[in-house]
Amino acid sequence: MRISHAYSLRTEGCARSGMRHGFQRERRGTMIYGLWLPALVIALVFVLAPGVSQVTAQQVVMKIGDAGPAQIHRHFMAAGSFVFKDYVERLSGGKIKVEVYPENQLGPTKALMEQAKAGVLPAVSTHASVSTLFVPAMELIFMPFAFNSPEEAWKLYDGWFGDKLKKEFVDKLGLLPLYFSDNGGGRSIGTRTKPIRSLADFKGLKIRSPDAVAIEKTLASFGAAPSKITWTEVYTSLQTGVVDGTDLGIAVFLYQPFHEVLKHVIVTNHSWDWSALTVNIKWFKSLSQEHQDILVMAGRVAETVSRGMSETLAAEAIGQLRKQGIEVYTPTVKERAELSTVARAAVEPLIRKKVGDKWTDDFFKALEESRAEIRKDREKLYGMMGK
Repeated sequence: MRISHAYSLRTEGCARSGMRHGFQRERRGTMIYGLWLPALVIALVFVLAPGVSQVTAQQVVMKIGDAGPAQIHRHFMAAGSFVFKDYVERLSGGKIKVEVYPENQLGPTKALMEQAKAGVLPAVSTHASVSTLFVPAMELIFMPFAFNSPEEAWKLYDGWFGDKLKKEFVDKLGLLPLYFSDNGGGRSIGTRTKPIRSLADFKGLKIRSPDAVAIEKTLASFGAAPSKITWTEVYTSLQTGVVDGTDLGIAVFLYQPFHEVLKHVIVTNHSWDWSALTVNIKWFKSLSQEHQDILVMAGRVAETVSRGMSETLAAEAIGQLRKQGIEVYTPTVKERAELSTVARAAVEPLIRKKVGDKWTDDFFKALEESRAEIRKDREKLYGMMGK
């Protein structure tokens, strides 16, 4: 009625006869029809067209905060995230969109974990040293000179002890680990000016340490003065002389131009390291069962890729460092045994005090079982050859 009334006011002066008035009403109806028909067609296109609004309306966005660089061929986290994204998006038919934010774009790793815990961020790729701030049992990964090979670590991650660690993330953070991987191989030490060949060479050196108490204590047991510095500040701290050296996974020395600020690396392999992709449980439970299954499967594939890339980069690290002009030294068996003796004596009691005897005993039990499994696997393989 309002439209008719408004229209009649506009046409009153020029529409006196019934015929003229009828013509005007017909014209008005035609004009209105001409306006709303295209709009209706456009609306129907967006509502009904496959792949347009229906997919958009149903699409779930999974943001992943990541500390690693974006180069998928140069970093294990990047490689794992890339494969995870590919599998999830393909198998969900585009109904899940994975957005990876590398290089701490969304904040430092500790802040990313807090965001994921609060549900602000669906997922975060994290590593062991920061995880110790939330899950103390992760200190056990840094038990000095505990692991003899990546295979031992993987067996431990994939067995009952790894499940026990995952449950800690669930209970303490509300985060579900989709995979456990490595963090650039065994940890080693790089120095700016002074080469390290023995325990005596550590004395007085300020060495950067991550958040893990176990690594800090390991460096102190060597005679160094550990200094906790976050990853994003490691390069500048070396450049400005705030520290004399840094503790890093051997492959991680290649992730920034450390050859500009370091002259020496000693391959101590004093502890292993760990990384993981974790997802907020409430967010995960909001997904359909089909989509949950896709994420879990993609996580397993990404785990294999990430572990393989970590070992690939670790294998080429020493050669690359030497090409960059860095002197690389591998301790003798005797020198490494000396480092192991002082570190284990200092760190194991500290870890036991922090996480308890039960956790620590379970760790060593699981590690021995991992070694036994490895021996069994080898004997099975050798048995295939016959006598």
